[in-house]
Amino acid sequence: FKEKLESYAPFIPDAVLEHYMEKCGVTTRDENVKKTISLMSHKFLTDIACGAFQYHKIHTKAAQKDKRFGREKKITLQVADLEKALEDMGIDISRPYYYI
Repeated sequence: FKEKLESYAPFIPDAVLEHYMEKCGVTTRDENVKKTISLMSHKFLTDIACGAFQYHKIHTKAAQKDKRFGREKKITLQVADLEKALEDMGIDISRPYYYI
């Protein structure tokens, strides 16, 4: 695992990672710890994006059955799909009813 971790190029820039680590009160000089945190956050973001894409595919299949809607040429990330994907992870980003 260490050999693969050393060759890993982080998705999140080091300055951004260090800023949020400092903001949360985490201080370390060990590069392996920083790369591990970067790898975990990359996986978390990837899982959310994949989940949102799956919800998008479900919506497009339902819309294709209805002949009134045309076929989408470009895939776009929609807040409704992102909200459902985050809900699967236990994160609620829905607005309270009094803001709607």
